[in-house]
Amino acid sequence: TVHEFRWWLLGVNLLTAVVMGAVALPMIRRRVPMNYVYGARFPKAFKSDDLWYRINEHAGRVIMRWSVVIAVLTLVGLFVSDPRVLTALACAPMLYLVGCLESYLYARKL
Repeated sequence: TVHEFRWWLLGVNLLTAVVMGAVALPMIRRRVPMNYVYGARFPKAFKSDDLWYRINEHAGRVIMRWSVVIAVLTLVGLFVSDPRVLTALACAPMLYLVGCLESYLYARKL
């Protein structure tokens, strides 16, 4: 039913925001050394340790910001049951793609 889907959707969005926020913290704190698995792995980031940490700190802050936005939108979704709002909330995690673009453009400027 729509009611069950609403709760499932809100739970998934909130979990996504919490997990992505947790992933962002080590990046913000510059605790992620250069590697090919975890972090903002733009070609420019691999040119030096300084660039790696600057780009990853920025990317972590962007991820954290979008995590807060998604969490707030999800909490608003607790009080709204309009199917159109639920459809929009289903797309909320795609906001991280905006963050990817922000981080890429930042890396390009360096």
